[in-house]
Amino acid sequence: MLKKISFLEILIFLSIIFLPFDNKTVFNVPIGLLGIWLLLNIKRGYKLLKYNKIGFIYLLFLSLLGILSLFSDDPMESLKGYFQVFIPSLIIFLGLAVYFLEKGEIALKRLVYFCLIPLTLFLTTNCWYLLKGVFPWKIFYYGNANNTIASLIVFFAPLVFALLISPPFSSVLNILKKISFFLVFITSIIILTYSNGRASFFGFLSFGIFLGIGFLFYSFSKKGKMGVILGISLLILISLALTITPKEIWKITVSDIKSRSFSNRHGIWVGAFYAIKERPLTGYGWYRNTFTNQFREKFHIYPDRRGLSHPDFPRSAHNVFLEMAFASGLPGLIGFLIICSLAIKNCLYNLFKDHTSWKVASLWILVGGYLIAGQFTCFYRDYPWVRFSIVMAIVSYIYKKNIEKR
Repeated sequence: MLKKISFLEILIFLSIIFLPFDNKTVFNVPIGLLGIWLLLNIKRGYKLLKYNKIGFIYLLFLSLLGILSLFSDDPMESLKGYFQVFIPSLIIFLGLAVYFLEKGEIALKRLVYFCLIPLTLFLTTNCWYLLKGVFPWKIFYYGNANNTIASLIVFFAPLVFALLISPPFSSVLNILKKISFFLVFITSIIILTYSNGRASFFGFLSFGIFLGIGFLFYSFSKKGKMGVILGISLLILISLALTITPKEIWKITVSDIKSRSFSNRHGIWVGAFYAIKERPLTGYGWYRNTFTNQFREKFHIYPDRRGLSHPDFPRSAHNVFLEMAFASGLPGLIGFLIICSLAIKNCLYNLFKDHTSWKVASLWILVGGYLIAGQFTCFYRDYPWVRFSIVMAIVSYIYKKNIEKR
């Protein structure tokens, strides 16, 4: 398999592997080369748009965000911030779309083999430090290793699960592969459990539970033994993760729910809501520190009046929907909701189809977990948007293949 790796694959793999690293150069170099490759192969990229509604709408959505960024207080800074965040997202989306269209189903498997498993192994080798609450490698954004790790796990664990449940199961070699995927998946859940990234953790588990129950109901109605085994196995794995979850996480979570503070997020949400209310059509732009500055200068008074606690320097709205509306106004939020709705609709339509079930099952956890985690987590970093583009590239590929089979 190594001999068959193309230059396009190398650029994609390097871009994903170096995505969370704090040294932006190691990420920007492969992304820049990938962008040049796309320009030189523009005809191959055109195939993405042909008969692919989701891919086309996603590109329109990214373009809309760029246009809306021009209506902020500082258009040039906002446009600069937009390019820094969404140009890498656009490049990785187009690169993966071309890659999936050319390689087909094998592309998803190679993505796991050459990107996701190496990342899992890297995290596993440092798991001891993670369990002790420290992390020796200062390579992640803002030094916030725990949230970065949780974000990574939520991204690639469902894809590993997809390979775990994908056929065939016949030969000894395939069974050994399934065992390896099973071990990687277990390791991912354990690391996620101890990462203290609670939003990612519960987002992943909630849709994992839904999927496990779905497999059970579907398989009992169709008398499918494998579906029953998969459903029960997934529910057991999630029960195990819930059982070994540190008590501190449960205490903090219960305390946040009772106090309705959600780790001071409630106060931030109130301030963000009034900021959006003041500028609903255009938002405030994508340049850095804009939320911090607006909150400190004007909108902190609203949570203060209600006696809600909040950080002095909140870097984001800590909610992906509020963040989108704050930066790009209601038009940007509506576009984001349309994109997410199309992705979920595509997943639901094909969830238990024989030819796509293992891929769509993982996407259901990916998209759903992303949105649930997005209710509480912060998206001020670049890589969550790139990660969302990776998900959309896979959704677009599955959508196009389903259209071709009708």
